[in-house]
Amino acid sequence: MCIRDSASTATRAVRSSKRGTSIFSLTVVALIAAGWWQRNEFWYTAERGIGYAFGIVGASLMALLLLYPLRKHWRVMRNAFPIRHWFRIHMMFGILGPTLVLFHANFRFGSTNSTVALICMLLVAGSGIVGRYVYRQIHQGLYGEKIRFSDLRTAFEKGKAHMVSNRLVDPEMEQRLRSIEGTLSDRGTSLARNIVARLRLGALKSSSRRKYRRELSRALGGDQPDTAAAHEIRVAYASWINNLASLGRLSRFAFFARLFSLWHVLHLPIFFMMLITAIVHIVVVHMY
Repeated sequence: MCIRDSASTATRAVRSSKRGTSIFSLTVVALIAAGWWQRNEFWYTAERGIGYAFGIVGASLMALLLLYPLRKHWRVMRNAFPIRHWFRIHMMFGILGPTLVLFHANFRFGSTNSTVALICMLLVAGSGIVGRYVYRQIHQGLYGEKIRFSDLRTAFEKGKAHMVSNRLVDPEMEQRLRSIEGTLSDRGTSLARNIVARLRLGALKSSSRRKYRRELSRALGGDQPDTAAAHEIRVAYASWINNLASLGRLSRFAFFARLFSLWHVLHLPIFFMMLITAIVHIVVVHMY
C-alpha cells in the first residue's frame, strides 16, 4: 500500500510539474505574440518608464543565470535548494529575461551596440532551448536523475544471448549486429560514427522485418498452415525487435550525452559574449 501511495504521489507530482511548465510556456508565447502584434503602437519607449524597467529587470534576470553554475562551487547555495529547484529557476530566468528584453527593445533592432547585444541574447536563448531538449534525453524527465550508460548496457547484454540464438537471425545478420554493436556500445564514439551506426541499425531492422514476413508467409501458406511454427516466428521476431530497441536506447543515450558535452563547450562562450555586449550597451546608453 505504501509503495502504491508513493508511486501515485510521484505520478501526480510529475503531472503537476508538466502542467505548470505548459501553462508557463503558453503564457510566455502569448505575451511575445501580443508584444509582436502591438510593436507598431509605441505604447512605451526603451529610454524611460516601463520600457526602461523591462530592460533593467530582463538584464538582471539574465545575469542571475550565473547562479546555476556557481552553485557547484558555493557550498551555501548547494545546501539551500536541491539541484532540481536551481534548474527550474535557471530555466525560468532564461525565458523571462530574454522576453523582457524583447519588450524593452519593442521587438526591433536599434543602434549597433544594442543590435549586437540583442542578437547575442537571442543566440543564448536559442542555445538554451536546444540544451533543454538535449538534457531531457539523458535524464529521467526534466528534473529526474541522469540515466546511467552502464544500466542501459547491462539491459542490452541481458538479452544479447537470445539474439544470436534467434531462429530469424542468420550469420550475415549476426555479423552486421556485432559490427553495429561495437560502435554503439562505446560511449566515446564520435557523433558522425554514431549517426552512421544508427542508420545501419535502422537498415538491419528493415531487413529483419522483411525476413520475418517471408518466414511467416511460408509457415501460413499452403494447404496446411503451420500455426505452431508461425507462433514461434512471431515470438522470435518480438524478442529480436525488443533487443534491437534496447541497443537503440543505448546508442541514443551515447549520442545525446556526446552532444550535450559539445553544447556546453559552445553555450558558455556565447553566454559570456552576451554579458559583455550587454554591459557595453548599458554603459554606452547611460554615457551618451
